[in-house]
Amino acid sequence: MKIVLFGDSYTAGRLPGTATDGALAEALCVPNELALAVSGSTAIGWARDQERMQAVCNSKADIAVGSLGGNDLFAALQDGVVSFSEKIQIVVSLLNVVNTISQSIPRVVLMVYPDPFSGIRADAKEAQRQIEEAFHLLPFPNNVHLLFLSGFLTKDHFDGSDIHPTKEGYSVMANAVTNIVKPTKGDTP
Repeated sequence: MKIVLFGDSYTAGRLPGTATDGALAEALCVPNELALAVSGSTAIGWARDQERMQAVCNSKADIAVGSLGGNDLFAALQDGVVSFSEKIQIVVSLLNVVNTISQSIPRVVLMVYPDPFSGIRADAKEAQRQIEEAFHLLPFPNNVHLLFLSGFLTKDHFDGSDIHPTKEGYSVMANAVTNIVKPTKGDTP
């Protein structure tokens, strides 16, 4: 099973309070040349970067694992509100990226962000609720599986220094991905 990673810092495996990436790739045993996620990247940026998209699509991977949209929301919130047009631009870009990748990669796992503050901050809890609600409504292709990280990551998987999970949290994420992509009876080897 060959996995390619795309998206932002959650998929890049950014460790909390550091500029160190790679925790998810390590936990999933993804080689460097297939760890294409970039911390700080946005869905809008991915949709515009044809070279990066082609690298994922040409990877000949069986599974693409990614996360996108969080940095777009942070950027949109700079003025204190996410406008309707900003929401549309984020959603269109996210769908563009996922649809493009899903045409070349047989299975796509799109990770949906958890509340990194485990309900302590009302704003983060509400944002996570709205993100999950939106992802349920989006028309993703049949080969795209949504992985809601809130079902796996708990307050024990965050150290409180920022929004990124600990190394143990990335191991939990990797196990969740692996459980989704395990070959099932009838799958070709």
